[in-house]
Amino acid sequence: MNERLRALMEAKRSGSIPGLVGRLGSLGSIAPEYDCAISTACGPLDWIVVRDTAAAQQSVELLRERGLGVATFVVLDKQAHLEKRMAPIETPKGSRRLFDLVQCTDPAHRVAFYFALHDTLVCGDKKLASDVAMGGAKRWRVVTTDGVVINPSGTMEGGGKPLRGRMGGAQSEGLSEAELAKLRKQIDALGSKLDAVKAERAAAQSEARELQKEAKRAQTVHNKQAMQLEAAAAQRAALEKRLDSARAASQPSEAEVARLAELAKEIKALGKRVGEGEKKVGAADATLASLQEQVLAVGGIKLRAQKSKVETLGEQVSGLQQAVTKAEVGLESKTAAQAKLEASLSKQQAAAEGLERQGGGLQEGLK
Repeated sequence: MNERLRALMEAKRSGSIPGLVGRLGSLGSIAPEYDCAISTACGPLDWIVVRDTAAAQQSVELLRERGLGVATFVVLDKQAHLEKRMAPIETPKGSRRLFDLVQCTDPAHRVAFYFALHDTLVCGDKKLASDVAMGGAKRWRVVTTDGVVINPSGTMEGGGKPLRGRMGGAQSEGLSEAELAKLRKQIDALGSKLDAVKAERAAAQSEARELQKEAKRAQTVHNKQAMQLEAAAAQRAALEKRLDSARAASQPSEAEVARLAELAKEIKALGKRVGEGEKKVGAADATLASLQEQVLAVGGIKLRAQKSKVETLGEQVSGLQQAVTKAEVGLESKTAAQAKLEASLSKQQAAAEGLERQGGGLQEGLK
């Protein structure tokens, strides 16, 4: 059977018989506790399932050409009438329908299993199986989990070495030991690759977590720097505003300029008056000295006559000295006012220059 199955499966893989599905037992699976029951009760597990009659004919021709004997086929498109009988049914207590326990990867193949099993039931032991098969109004075909079959007619099959392993498995696909060994190596290689991929995935996940942490830290720093930049920009705007105000304040107003010009004129006029007064005082001093010499030279009556004149000249000199003193005081006052105004202007200009330097430093910090 393996040679025939291997030839047919090679034809399927090559695409020369596209309608060939495979060995029935390889198209489904069942729980291990029911393996013996289905391996014993389902004779057609080694039959070949095909989609249509054409695929069955192609398979028969292939076997004949290669001298591999004959095989039995289950044609799926001929079993459609069985589908309505596949619905769940009520079974006697302590039993289950064996068909309902079969798991198929492709639902289209289930009808082939129903064709092979129909409503065969499975029970846990031979006594229960006998009661289920013969004790009710309806007779059932029943198989025990250890491989004893009780037919509706009352006949019993089994008692020899239990059959197992006919459901699923690589060997049921007709693979040789060499092919099985090759598949095992491939499985081992794929397992090693899978372990490597899992390790790489774990490392990548770890690295991704670290990168996420780093990104979070970078985002925090970025937010902090953005806040600092925003504060610096506001400070810069405030300083620029103060700088503009200081520049405007450092420029003397028109009234101040006019007042400075007026003070300069007054200082100049006072200086001229002081000079004239000093000249008069000098002339009076010279006259007084001359008179004093004359008094010493003449003496007597002439001295009394000149005394009145000297006193008059003395009063004039005193008046001139007072005028000079007043002019000097006025000059000092005007000069002090001018110096105070110039000092105020210098202070404002220094403040403006300091603000300009501070604004320049802030601009450098923002770059």
